[in-house]
Amino acid sequence: MTLEDEKSGTSAKVDQMLVRIFTEQLLEDEWKELYQALWTRYSPMIMKRLRSDYAVNEVFQDWMIALYQASNKKIPDNPVGYSMQILLNKIVRYIRKQIEYRQHEVELETAATKYTEEEVWVFGNTVDTSNMLFRLHIQESLSKLSETGRQYFILHNYCGYTCKEIAYFYDDTFAAVTKRIQRTKKKILTSFYHVNTNLIIPKSSS
Repeated sequence: MTLEDEKSGTSAKVDQMLVRIFTEQLLEDEWKELYQALWTRYSPMIMKRLRSDYAVNEVFQDWMIALYQASNKKIPDNPVGYSMQILLNKIVRYIRKQIEYRQHEVELETAATKYTEEEVWVFGNTVDTSNMLFRLHIQESLSKLSETGRQYFILHNYCGYTCKEIAYFYDDTFAAVTKRIQRTKKKILTSFYHVNTNLIIPKSSS
């Protein structure tokens, strides 16, 4: 058997296993074999498009999960082509998320350095003090937050993104994003009144 014959045989077996995904449950050893075969065949193509080891691994893992979840579902007209389309969709989605992320980073940087009255507006009437004092405090507080906490808070309050949109951008849950933003707001207010002990926290604060 020549090398080309061997490659052809391996390729045919992989295609057969992709078809079987939609007709029966593959054994654990078969999944491992399919995983390795698909990695060998398609990781170079993914790398060519994404140019990052991390990105290749992430997209490939997402693809394998999608294939596993497709098990025992309705058989597509072209199982192999359908599987490849899933992979291409994963690649495109990753690229779009990276583009959106870079755009958001610019917005974050702009919003974090803005020196306006918006910081006070975010907290409504819970802060009864001079705008200048509170602006200085919130800028200092934001610099001490975790990167994720700072991003969620600024994207939602200053850039106008909904919690649902932020959850999609960062591959998080709606509940997790909402709770983190609420905790951040409460933390900033609490620390502000802790430092300024002569001030009384209004009853309307949350």
